[in-house]
Amino acid sequence: MFFTIVRRYYRRRRRPNSQASKKEYDKYKNEARIIVYDKLEAWRNYYFDNFKIELNYNRVSIKNSKTRWGSCSSKKNLNFSYKIFFLNEEERDYLIIHELCHLRQMNHSQDFWKLVSLGCPNFLDLRYRLRRWKMGEN
Repeated sequence: MFFTIVRRYYRRRRRPNSQASKKEYDKYKNEARIIVYDKLEAWRNYYFDNFKIELNYNRVSIKNSKTRWGSCSSKKNLNFSYKIFFLNEEERDYLIIHELCHLRQMNHSQDFWKLVSLGCPNFLDLRYRLRRWKMGEN
């Protein structure tokens, strides 16, 4: 039993970020933060003005994540990868809309995707593009 636990610990342990990715993160983190805040406000206003849907969040973080573009916690905190800086406008918009919609629907149900489609009708294409983007290489 003890060795199984130890084995799981070592298997799940993450490697530290390389110095190059840390430098890149430090370089682009502030630009990514500006992009995220501008787009969050624009899309929050869009959803409220057009559909009377309030999407309020608590905190926004820019992280050096290896596998996720963004996330939304049950405490309504939004997290985004600094690599949003490297995406084009359409992909950035989809990512912001996706996480904002999680403030209303904390799942990927049909209602969630309907909410996403109000701001981003071509979300399926964009979702596919982001999944193909290699986060660890850029």
